[in-house]
Amino acid sequence: MGHGIRLYNEGMIRFILVTSILAELSAALAVVFSMRFPVRRIWPPDPPAAWKRLLMGFLFLYPSAGIGILGGMSWGGWAIPGWIRFLVGIPLLSGGAALFLWAAAVLGFAQTFGGSGTLIRTGPFRFSRNPQYVGCLVMLIGWSILSASKAAAAASLFGFPPLLLVPFAEETWLGEQFGPIYAEYRRRVPRFL
Repeated sequence: MGHGIRLYNEGMIRFILVTSILAELSAALAVVFSMRFPVRRIWPPDPPAAWKRLLMGFLFLYPSAGIGILGGMSWGGWAIPGWIRFLVGIPLLSGGAALFLWAAAVLGFAQTFGGSGTLIRTGPFRFSRNPQYVGCLVMLIGWSILSASKAAAAASLFGFPPLLLVPFAEETWLGEQFGPIYAEYRRRVPRFL
């Protein structure tokens, strides 16, 4: 019975890993498509289309959940000393989560998921034009270290490209929406840090 459970767990880990990576690659392709063909862009959704928000939400949220599950299912599978896992992983994970949540609270739920609104330049947006993405990147690193999971680390690596690319697709759109105000903001505040 133990052998069957282990095979089931390995199969589930493989399934979650592969589908998470496919979603991350699809997110990156959707962002590249949006940069290449801004008139038909998928992200940011302009004109606001529910299917675009749902698609991109799924392509970002599914791997996020998958990475969390992978870390839990294969916890400690990588030989990282416990003191490094906890002294480095926990601060990175919690710091990234705090930054993401702070930025999401300042930006608002609707704008976080592609809704139009005003140009936000307060809170963490004073220091970074993309604090939510920075927070996500830091969380991925922190969780990979804390969980010491090769599967979570592999899926996290594939999560980097869409998070690093998406600001480039958004910048053109923001420039169209806010014109010189955004150009000044862009000149003063760095893209990431």
